[in-house]
Amino acid sequence: MALRKALLVSLDDLLAVVREFLNPHVSRSGLDRCLRRHGVGNLRDLQAKAARPKRSGFKAYEPGYLHIDVKYLPQMADETSRRYLFVAIDRATRWVFIRIFRAKTAANARRFLRDLERACPIRIRTILTDNGKEFTDRLFGLRKRAATGEHEFDKLCAELGIDHRLTPPRSPQTNGLVERFNGRIEDVLQSHHFRSGEELETTLHRYVWLYNQQLPQSALGSKSPLQTMKDWHKLKPQLFRKQPYYLPGCDIYFNPSNQVGSGRVFNEDGFIAKLTGIKGFILSDIVGFPVVDVFVVPVENVIRWHRAGRLGSNAKVSRAKFLNELQRDIQF
Repeated sequence: MALRKALLVSLDDLLAVVREFLNPHVSRSGLDRCLRRHGVGNLRDLQAKAARPKRSGFKAYEPGYLHIDVKYLPQMADETSRRYLFVAIDRATRWVFIRIFRAKTAANARRFLRDLERACPIRIRTILTDNGKEFTDRLFGLRKRAATGEHEFDKLCAELGIDHRLTPPRSPQTNGLVERFNGRIEDVLQSHHFRSGEELETTLHRYVWLYNQQLPQSALGSKSPLQTMKDWHKLKPQLFRKQPYYLPGCDIYFNPSNQVGSGRVFNEDGFIAKLTGIKGFILSDIVGFPVVDVFVVPVENVIRWHRAGRLGSNAKVSRAKFLNELQRDIQF
């Protein structure tokens, strides 16, 4: 037993030592049973396990530190070449922005940054990218060279007052935040059959809309990226260029006037007039994306809900309330 613990050798090596110096007639099976009986049968349990280095999470930052990466997209039947998905994600809020281009070039990277800066409510202070040619002229190996600052992407960063940082060479985990989101995109790609490039692009934009506005993230305390962004805006509005808000698309307005904004009020005549001109509503429950349930709601149902006082007196009926009323009808 002492030899096993001291030498940490395999059963066959230990058998050779025992036969040479202790008992030339010992059998392999007998030695194995003896080791097991004394609790030293498994060599792995005796070997000291090397302590794994702890991987620290991303350093906490305020909104404005964005990770950017590029992902290949599969080529569709109606396309002559594959396209590229440019992805940006904010470290603090997990807010995501995407664009699809036909080429992975510096010009498209610059165009993506310009679109990102216009769309993002946050003041972008820092951007982290890999060392792809679309982002930098930094070189490695025999032709090693630091970034010159003359690259198209670097010039636009300087113009916008953005600090452009690069990941260390051969360290993709440094940009792991956006890599993990790309994994989500890959799940969507694998779970769908797309008939065209347009259908693929529409689905990806719909998923990002859903991700930003409704999908709770464990890293954000079960809040959506947009809700987290709104919380940050209340706390530190100086970090934002404009106020973040929920994009329209999920609520139904019954007032047929052209009035927009918070001034909408319910109008009985307008409500009835609008209903007489339609046959019903098509309602999708996108919360379960990528599996989307679609319901056809006849106008008779809506009128019955209204007369029973189930829609309330507001001009707007939320998607959640509409689905709730529909579920009550199904139960009855």
